[in-house]
Amino acid sequence: MTRHTNISYPHPTIKVALGGGLPSWRHSVSLSPDARARLAAVLEKKIRPPRQKRLPVVLSDAQIRALLDRVKNPIHKTCLTVMYACGLRIGEATTLEVTAVDGANRVLRIIGKGDKERRVPLPQPVLDDLRGLWRTHRNPRWLFPNHSGTKPINQQVLCHRLVTSRFRS
Repeated sequence: MTRHTNISYPHPTIKVALGGGLPSWRHSVSLSPDARARLAAVLEKKIRPPRQKRLPVVLSDAQIRALLDRVKNPIHKTCLTVMYACGLRIGEATTLEVTAVDGANRVLRIIGKGDKERRVPLPQPVLDDLRGLWRTHRNPRWLFPNHSGTKPINQQVLCHRLVTSRFRS
């Protein structure tokens, strides 16, 4: 490495990258002036620390109950109630099947991410709501069917109903 290279790039990392600083290297690396400028810019780039993660806003029990009271559709209301009472993800709640409810033991069998099964306790008032809802539609497969009864309710529709009911007076 020439004396001019040492003066131009005093940073030790750049000297090593350019071929200096290690006694085992026999030949220096020759780079074009453009490549040297790019290498210097990359090696001296400042790395920012990651942004602080914000915690979500948690609603109180009274706020949740008021929000659920504004939902008019009984299927959507019961689905959101089950999500809140049992701690389910939206995809788990919308695809619940009738066979997932164990009324005798008051347990709900959930198939979650990666087809992993878990059992969650089902409060008695929620179980009563589920039984009442099923009596209205009597779908043989889905606990929360869509209008035609062939598929479960759409997740986007459920989210939209929740958001619109939030702003309803």
